[in-house]
Amino acid sequence: MRRTSHQHGSLKLADRRKGKVWEFRWREVQIDGSVCRKNIVVGTLEEFPTESAAQSAVDAIRLTINRQTPQQLLKNVSVETLVKHYQEHELPDIFSKQKPATGSSDEHHKSYSTQYAYDIYLKKWVLPRWRSYRLSEVKAVDVEAWLKTMPLARGSRAKIRNLMSALFSHAIRWEWTERNPIKSVRQSAKHMRTPDVLTPEEFMALLKNLPEPLRTAAELDAFTGLRRGELIGLQWEDVDFENLVIHVRRSVVMMVQGAPKTEASAKDVPLDAALAESLLKLRLVGPYNRETDWVFASPTMKGKQPLWPETLWRRYGRPAVKAANIQKRVGFHTFRHTYTTFTDSEQRGSEGGTGAPTSCEQSHYAGSLRSGGNAEQTAGTKQTGSDGAQQGRSTGLTGPNWTMTQIANSLQVFERIGGDDGTRTRGLCRDRAAF
Repeated sequence: MRRTSHQHGSLKLADRRKGKVWEFRWREVQIDGSVCRKNIVVGTLEEFPTESAAQSAVDAIRLTINRQTPQQLLKNVSVETLVKHYQEHELPDIFSKQKPATGSSDEHHKSYSTQYAYDIYLKKWVLPRWRSYRLSEVKAVDVEAWLKTMPLARGSRAKIRNLMSALFSHAIRWEWTERNPIKSVRQSAKHMRTPDVLTPEEFMALLKNLPEPLRTAAELDAFTGLRRGELIGLQWEDVDFENLVIHVRRSVVMMVQGAPKTEASAKDVPLDAALAESLLKLRLVGPYNRETDWVFASPTMKGKQPLWPETLWRRYGRPAVKAANIQKRVGFHTFRHTYTTFTDSEQRGSEGGTGAPTSCEQSHYAGSLRSGGNAEQTAGTKQTGSDGAQQGRSTGLTGPNWTMTQIANSLQVFERIGGDDGTRTRGLCRDRAAF
């Protein structure tokens, strides 16, 4: 293929049915030597009111069409041009201003929510500071000093640092530079303040003041550790009441369906009987209870979309926090932090740490329990076989292998898994008196 010289192309205003648009034209030499003329609409006159603004948008296109041009013929790329090229190729949904279709996924593309966040970071922080810099002019010490002056949390600064590193990796991949100065930038992501978590007493007091479906959503989030997108992305077909398990199959963020955030997030989450009972009651009283309906369906959208939890939290959650006299900053993510604290405490106790395992309220997490453990976990009166099955049916659950253990005011619910010896069980403990 004959290599073309560096093309500058031509930019001009063109008339369309919807008004005037900026049109960029260039040519490509084909394998057989013929010349093919190309053109693309850059944007409308409203988006780019001046020719200089349109030319800045075209710079990223020029980099693409001149990718076969020897490097020495290319001018040193500016950060602004690199950002626009990165947006076009790595943030395609935001660049094209279209939300991805449901079910469409590309392992090489970031999720829509990630693209949206990256676009905000680029426009609000990166471009205002580094827009006019050439890639060779960006120094690690300058970026590090700039990050220190930003009025953001360390975690947000670390994200901006990593995004700038991704920009330079993008430039290296397209052979516009040979170095990534951001790799030498130091930026901690450590929390500036410890996230607030709820004690079992605070959480129980909060639940009493929450209306449905927010109450069940908070309960499910705190006792399973689901992310907010995975929580509102649940459909009734994902909740297996018979086997006490939740199948995490999707995540809904900004009303866009996608895959769970990580491979670990897509694993099944066990339920305890009391939590399954809360979900079953919600399904029985709700108008949207078909298998394909959302667990937390939006009534204003007639069940076609899930509820946005932040809307419910502003309306009902914040007043409930005040009513429970909780002097902490509580949001939906607080429940996930609380779940992590409970599980860490239980794991430290079960792994031979100092002190006994935590109470039933604190050990509210999904896992496998083995017989022959601590006496505190196994002591009590057990109901097995038909008695256990009857107790399971009384809460709307089915299954022949229920094992119920009563310890004071706490009720432990297990289901046998595997062989007849019943050495492996699944289940959780739950303080029934607290509810």
